[in-house]
Amino acid sequence: MCAAEYYADIRLGQFISRPEMATLGLAMLLGATTISATVIAVRKFRGWITPEAVRYRGWEFVSGCAAAFICGMFVYLIVYPLTPWVFYSTMALAFVFGALLVIPMDRTRARSTVVLLDVLSCAAACVAGFAFHSLGLAVVGALGLVLSIVTGDGANRAGAEDAMTDT
Repeated sequence: MCAAEYYADIRLGQFISRPEMATLGLAMLLGATTISATVIAVRKFRGWITPEAVRYRGWEFVSGCAAAFICGMFVYLIVYPLTPWVFYSTMALAFVFGALLVIPMDRTRARSTVVLLDVLSCAAACVAGFAFHSLGLAVVGALGLVLSIVTGDGANRAGAEDAMTDT
């Protein structure tokens, strides 16, 4: 959705303000990261890909550098919103970053990771509602966010502590 909105604005030659670009970019980052991470987490949980934690030397450094680079590109995009190559490159890197976050986790953490990613996807929908000036999308995203948190807490797997700590 964010890519389509950005493409339509650029193609029509419309001016994109910095606050609008920040909101659009944040929704894009949350959505792209969440999509790729959720796909990997669900595949790990179901055993379609290796359920063991796949760790390689320096994965924290690689993930940290990727996050810093994505943040830098995001700031550049806010300052210069009419640079499509930066927008699409940032989106592609966010997809890769989502996979980098989930690959090192094992199958036992996949369920709580999916709950955490569900919360992030609802946050992305809420932010996208603000970006697209859609009250309905913002409200549905906010209600989904609350429902995801309550469901995660009710199942005693809110996700934040056990998805991010090592065993």
